[in-house]
Amino acid sequence: SSDLIEGYGNIGDIYFIRGEYEKAIECYRKVIERVPKSVDVYLNIADAYDKIGSYMESIEYLKKALEFTPSSVDLYERLGDIYNKAGKYEEAVAAFQKIIEINPQLIGGYGSLGDIYFEHGEYEKAMEYYREVLKRKPSSVDIYSKIADVYDKLGEYEKRIVYLKKALDITPYAIELYEKLGDAYNQIGRHKEAIAAFQKIIELIPVYSDAYINIAHTYNYMGSYDNAIEYYLQTVRLQPGYSEAYSDLGQIYYDRKEYDKAIYYFKKFIQLNPNDPRVHYNLGDAYISKGDK
Repeated sequence: SSDLIEGYGNIGDIYFIRGEYEKAIECYRKVIERVPKSVDVYLNIADAYDKIGSYMESIEYLKKALEFTPSSVDLYERLGDIYNKAGKYEEAVAAFQKIIEINPQLIGGYGSLGDIYFEHGEYEKAMEYYREVLKRKPSSVDIYSKIADVYDKLGEYEKRIVYLKKALDITPYAIELYEKLGDAYNQIGRHKEAIAAFQKIIELIPVYSDAYINIAHTYNYMGSYDNAIEYYLQTVRLQPGYSEAYSDLGQIYYDRKEYDKAIYYFKKFIQLNPNDPRVHYNLGDAYISKGDK
C-alpha cells in the first residue's frame, strides 16, 4: 500500500539522518521493490553508499536514476563527483562533459571540468574551462579566484595578482582574497604591497589574528625585525594559543643574542607544542649560547 511505501521511505530517512546508512539502504530498497521508478529513492540509496565510502555502489544507483531522467544535469554532476571520489578520473570527466552536451549554456559543467583538471594538475585545461565560465558569467568571483590559483600553480604570480584584483573589484570585502593577494605580492618580493593587502583585512576585521601574523612574517622577510616583533605580539594578544608567533619571536631574539627573551618565547611555544623537536633544539641552543649548562 502507499502507506507502507511511505513508511519505509520515512524510516529510511530517519536512519539516514542518524547516520545508520546501511539500515537506511535496506528501507529504501523496500520502496524500490514496490516503486521501481522512484528516482528520488535511487538517489537516496546513492547518497547512503557515498556516505559509507561505497562509491561503485553509489555510481550504480545514480546510473539507475539516469535511466529514468537521462537529461538531468544534476545527476551527471553527482555522478562526476562520485567517479572522482572513486578515482575514476576519465569517467568523471565524461560525466561533466555530458552536462555541457545537454546544455552548453550552463556554467556548472565547465566549472566542474575546470575543478577536476585543476585537481589532477592539468592547469592549462583547467584554465580553458574556467574561461568558458567567465564567458557566460563575467561576474563570477569564484572563477576569477580559481584562475588566480591556476596562475599560482604555473608560477605566473603577476597574472595571479591581476585576477585576484578582478575578483576584489566585484567583492571588495572578501578577506580570503586579500590573504591570497598579500601572498602573491610576497611571492614577487613586493612586500610593502603585501602588507597593505593584509592591513586591509585588519580594517575589515580588526581581531583577525592571521592578518597580524602575515604582516609579522612579511616584516621578518624584509629584515624589519622591530615591526615583526610588534605584529607577532599583537597576534598572541588576540590569540594566545598562536604557537607559531612564539617560535618566530624566539628566533628573532636568538638572532639578536637576546637569549633570555629567546628562551622565554621558545618555552611558550613548547608549552603549546611539547613534541616539536626543532624548538626543543632551539631552546637548548639558546641556553648554550647564554652560557647555561
